[in-house]
Amino acid sequence: MKVKKSVPAIQGRYRHQNGYTYSVEGIYREEDLGVWFVAHRGEHDGRRWVRSVKNFLGVKNGKPRFVPV
Repeated sequence: MKVKKSVPAIQGRYRHQNGYTYSVEGIYREEDLGVWFVAHRGEHDGRRWVRSVKNFLGVKNGKPRFVPV
């Protein structure tokens, strides 16, 4: 029997290391691998992006990739 993992609590607006602000549009789970993804949109250009939760919440060059606004 598989144990269900809860949905990560990621919502709202986040500032990326690049200084731009992004709005989280949803959290999605890839069914076969069970990996969670964050869909987010750049407020400066409207482009949509998808990253794994691990990447979204990760650290790059010693700094958090995204921080809540």
